[in-house]
Amino acid sequence: MSKLTRRDYLFVSVQMLLFLLYAIVPESVPFEAPDRVGPIGWALLVAGLLLVMAAVLQLNTSLSPFPRPVAGGGLVTSGAFAFARHPIYAGLLWAALGNALRAGSGGQLVVTCLLGSLFYFKSVYEEGLLLGEYPEYAAYRGRVGRFWPLV
Repeated sequence: MSKLTRRDYLFVSVQMLLFLLYAIVPESVPFEAPDRVGPIGWALLVAGLLLVMAAVLQLNTSLSPFPRPVAGGGLVTSGAFAFARHPIYAGLLWAALGNALRAGSGGQLVVTCLLGSLFYFKSVYEEGLLLGEYPEYAAYRGRVGRFWPLV
C-alpha cells in the first residue's frame, strides 16, 4: 500500500473540523420539534453508535481515520459491512442526525448535512483505492449500498 497523500490528510482534517463545529454549535438555530421527534432522535443516536462500535470492532487492526486501506489489512464484507460498505460513516451520520433532532439543534442539522457530503466524497475516493487493492471489491460494491442497504 502506498503512503498517505495530501488528499488523505485533507479528508481527515476537514472531518475533524466538522466534528469540532458540530460540538460547538448545539445552541445555534434551535427549533421546536413535535414530541415524537425526541424518541426518534434517541433511537437514531443509539443505533448509529452501535453500528459504529460494531464496525470498529470488526475492522480491528485495519481501522484508520484515513481513506487509504491499511497495509496488510483485508477486505471486510461481513457483519456491519454486509449492511453498508461504509458502516462507520453511516453510523456517525445516524448518531449526528439523531442527536441534532433530540436536542432541537438546527446548527447540528446543518453540520450533519456537511458531514454527509464529506463522507460521500471521502467514500468515493476510498472506493477507488479499495478497487485498486482488492479486485473483489467491485462485486461487493454491486451488492451492498454505500451508507444504507441497497442504496
